[in-house]
Amino acid sequence: MQRPSGWQMTPIEMVRRLLVDGLPEYDTHIRAAQEAMEMSTASALLDDGARTLAESRRAVDRATRLQQQTRELLIAYRSHRFRVISGSNDLSDAGRHSVLRVLASESTRTFVGLSRGAACMLCGSRIKSDELEYQIEAVSLAVTLDFGCYRLFSEEKERATSRDCEPHC
Repeated sequence: MQRPSGWQMTPIEMVRRLLVDGLPEYDTHIRAAQEAMEMSTASALLDDGARTLAESRRAVDRATRLQQQTRELLIAYRSHRFRVISGSNDLSDAGRHSVLRVLASESTRTFVGLSRGAACMLCGSRIKSDELEYQIEAVSLAVTLDFGCYRLFSEEKERATSRDCEPHC
């Protein structure tokens, strides 16, 4: 087998020499290429990290906006989900107290917030927009009360609780 004119070793001899002796003149080039590749890999990783961080921040911002919109929708439409007492403004004091007794005897949840101009469902008076309204939810109904009627409800609830507790306490 004839060697080409610039070759002084066979390919097998070249591999053997690389494995045994190494080629110092190529080591410098190989190291430089490896360092450049590592630098580009680090740069690519930093770019990927920055992009991922920006996407994460956008996702968190969007989630925050959606959460706020959900709260606003719940506040705006919550009252439409419940049956309300109608015609309560013509109740006598005895009728109001009987409604409060029935409501106080049930398990209830109370929501408090600024009024949107609603009327108290017990006495019929308008609740101004800068005043607090109290929404009492029971199993059978939901009522919106002004402060005076809520105070009456609280007193009635205490009486109902103490009546329930008397035989046990």
